Amino acid sequence: MSEKTTLPFNSEASIERPQPRRNVYWALLASLLLLAPLYQFSSHPALPHFGCNHHTYTAAELASAKCPAQPSAINVGHHWDPNTDEEYAGRAARRLSKAVQIRTESYDDMPLDPTDQRWDKMNAFSEMLEDGFPRVYAALEHEYVNTHGHLFTWKGKDEKLQPILLTAHVDTVPVLQDTLGLWRYPPFEGAITVNGTDDTPGTWIWGRGSSDCKNSLMGILGAVERLVTEGHTPERTVVLAFGFDEEIGGPRGAAHLTQAMTDRYGNDSFAFLIDEGFSGLSNDYGAFVLSMGMAEKGSVDVEIKVENPGGHSSVPPAHTGSKSSSLIYVT
Repeated sequence: MSEKTTLPFNSEASIERPQPRRNVYWALLASLLLLAPLYQFSSHPALPHFGCNHHTYTAAELASAKCPAQPSAINVGHHWDPNTDEEYAGRAARRLSKAVQIRTESYDDMPLDPTDQRWDKMNAFSEMLEDGFPRVYAALEHEYVNTHGHLFTWKGKDEKLQPILLTAHVDTVPVLQDTLGLWRYPPFEGAITVNGTDDTPGTWIWGRGSSDCKNSLMGILGAVERLVTEGHTPERTVVLAFGFDEEIGGPRGAAHLTQAMTDRYGNDSFAFLIDEGFSGLSNDYGAFVLSMGMAEKGSVDVEIKVENPGGHSSVPPAHTGSKSSSLIYVT
């Protein structure tokens, strides 16, 4: 952090001096030289054309510019579509509903010690996972990290390949008692509405955590369970990491899980990870696209302290601590 004061308005340094006109010519020439290669590249159908002529791309040109076809979804045992399998959809809905019903709120004043009794409510959620996904627990290695964190390891066929990481968190933000009357359904009831309404068509699971982030957690375990049931073994190792205090910064959950994985695999050891921060599916240019989540919102508290010699406002010095006469830069 440093303090930087503005120059007086009539300072010599604040006067802009006119540059010789020849500098402008050199700048234009340099710009043309830089743009010339781009104009040559524009003949490729995957790139736009520079200039005034508008080019209408043919179907063949558009097809040649597309990315290669992606591999089809994994179906090891038999062809299966979760969107049309009513039995699976019903089981998934009931599981998420049950997860919502278990209150796992985290508060800002929660103790750092995860063995404190205020964290005991996480035990019920852990028991629910073990009872609901016995095949996952049997096929994958499961560890508790810092008492309530979950770390699953699904060993792949090729140990030389970097593992991938799927993450979620158990905890939810609290519910203010004064807002209970504003909920369409009670926040921890896990209500399932099949027919929906005009503004919410389809099947919905209502309640705290249904979209942040128990849906991701239950979806990950459900997908792994299905693949395990069909006899699938991944090519590379798949790691599942579930924290329990993400809503209050994650020092007890995510931080300890990160350290455990770093100790085991090393720095920069994962091929990629998928967490709750993706933007969802969209239909772009005739194909389904999953948007990558590059960042999430956060928070920061900054305290700025400016010290300067004392005095009186009737006879102020040239530079003071007042924000009107100085600029504070936080770095």
